[in-house]
Amino acid sequence: LASNQTWTVATGLTLTTGSSTTGGRVQNNTVTLTGGGTWTTSGTDDNGSLGVIVVAGTVNLNKTSNSGTHAVGGGGLTADRGTTVRITGSGGDQIYDNCNVTINGTFDMNGNTETISLLNGSGVVDNTAAGKSAALTLGNGSSTFTGKIQNSGSGSSLSLIKAGTGTSSVSGTNTYNGGTTVTAG
Repeated sequence: LASNQTWTVATGLTLTTGSSTTGGRVQNNTVTLTGGGTWTTSGTDDNGSLGVIVVAGTVNLNKTSNSGTHAVGGGGLTADRGTTVRITGSGGDQIYDNCNVTINGTFDMNGNTETISLLNGSGVVDNTAAGKSAALTLGNGSSTFTGKIQNSGSGSSLSLIKAGTGTSSVSGTNTYNGGTTVTAG
């Protein structure tokens, strides 16, 4: 992208960038999703420095992921109230590890493991995948999340790990059952 862009996807419609066999690279600057529809960011290429802001609708993080291929890059991820960000891709590394994440809507880990730098906001972090475990690792930096961390999928679990420097505060009414581990910070 040559500049920040707003993509409007109407309710009931889906925009897909990339596929399981094509790159689907969207990087440099920020994409703001509006309109109430769904954007599925797929493909095999890294979205490097892409930032994502969800104002309305749903974003599916659906990359064929590994430590070098991310749906959201260093530009960060923000989900406003009433929106959803869901991990639907493979590899468990859809968000760049040093990414700042603000969730005021819903972040559905969908049975996946993810590492981010900071978690801020007042929304919901959830694992809706029935019978699957998910883990969210927070890295370096200090952050405050006043929302709810839960695992609403039948027989699912969600664990929280603090692994980097700084202080991460989670002060909502949390009901996740996978435990909390502090290895640093």
